[in-house]
Amino acid sequence: MKISKIAKLVKNTGCIQLIQIDVDKMYLGAGGVAVYATEGLPLISGRDQARIILDLTKDQMDKIEVVEDAGTLTTTGIINFNMKADDKKVVEWETRRIEAAAMIDGKIVDVLELEGGEILLFDNDYLSPLNEELKSPYFKLRVRENEQKKKYIVAYDGLFIKAAIMPTMVNNEYFQKLDSFLQAMEKIRPAAETE
Repeated sequence: MKISKIAKLVKNTGCIQLIQIDVDKMYLGAGGVAVYATEGLPLISGRDQARIILDLTKDQMDKIEVVEDAGTLTTTGIINFNMKADDKKVVEWETRRIEAAAMIDGKIVDVLELEGGEILLFDNDYLSPLNEELKSPYFKLRVRENEQKKKYIVAYDGLFIKAAIMPTMVNNEYFQKLDSFLQAMEKIRPAAETE
């Protein structure tokens, strides 16, 4: 787990969640979009400790909202990620990355396909704190649903959940632009070859 990568995400989102689970586990959240399981970090509370852990200057930290949260492994953070790997009550889907990407607000995002064909878009930058875990043969992405029926992505390394990430959301305007693009592309589609 790269704390410096979490710090970069926190700077981009302008918010860090300090989430203490029970008495001995600390999770760091970036802007309500992702939560990371930390190992070997002391319990963190307050702006000053967060600044030290993230290695940010006072000026940088002044631009960041600090949200302190206590939770359990089944309700981690303000968007209710469930970080308990062996929770039998949780519905979970296998995923696969498909060889496609989407451009949203000038940023390329990855596409995950769930069993059954549903797709989720996600910002690959939120995997950057997991550089070491990504090299593991046991790393995988799965999808869960929170109590509000919103799907989110969980990153496993073996039997342990290392992160939970909200998918990238798109609005109707995005689909209107996509439809216009597809209509324009139809005009240059090559004719099917006949034998």
